[in-house]
Amino acid sequence: MHVLMDLWVGMGENSNQLQFILSVLAISVGIKAALYAKKQILIANNQRQDSNELAKYNLQLRVLETAFKYEEEINIFKTRYRKEILEKFEKGLQKYGMNLESPVIEGENHTYSEGLNTPYELLKSSETLINSIIERLTSENSDELNRTDLEQILKELLKQASVIRKSNFEISNKAEALSKILEDKNI
Repeated sequence: MHVLMDLWVGMGENSNQLQFILSVLAISVGIKAALYAKKQILIANNQRQDSNELAKYNLQLRVLETAFKYEEEINIFKTRYRKEILEKFEKGLQKYGMNLESPVIEGENHTYSEGLNTPYELLKSSETLINSIIERLTSENSDELNRTDLEQILKELLKQASVIRKSNFEISNKAEALSKILEDKNI
C-alpha cells in the first residue's frame, strides 16, 4: 500500500508533466486517426472513380451491342426485302415480259427497281449512322467518350431502331399485299 501512496504523491508533484505527456499521446492518436480517415477517403474516392469507369465501359458495351443488333436488323431487312418483295415482283413482271429495270411508264426514265428501292434509300442514313457509331465505339479513341456522349449515342440508336422497325413492319405489309396480288393473278 505504501507504494501506491508514493505513486500518488509523485503524480501530484509531477502533474504538469503527466498532463503534457497525456496531451502529446492524445494529439498523436488524433493525428493518426486523421491520417487514417484521409487514407480511407482516398480509397473510397478511388473506388468511386473505378466504379464510374466500369459503369462507363458497361454503358459503352451496351451501346455497342445495341448498334450491332440494329446493324443485324438492317441486314435481315435487306435480305428479307430482296426475297419477299423484289423476287416476287420480278417474277410477276416476267410474266409480262418485263423485269425490274423496265420503265414503269413507256418513255419515262423511272424503273420498277427505283421505286422498289425506296425502303433501301430510307435505311441508308440509318445504316450509315449505325456504322459510324460502331466505328467510333471500336476506335482507339473510344476511351475519350464520356458518359454523356454514350447516352446521346444510345438515344440516337433508339431513334434509328424506330425507323428500322417501322420499315420492317411496312415491308411485311407490302410483302403480304404483293403475295395476295400475285396469288389473285395466279403468278
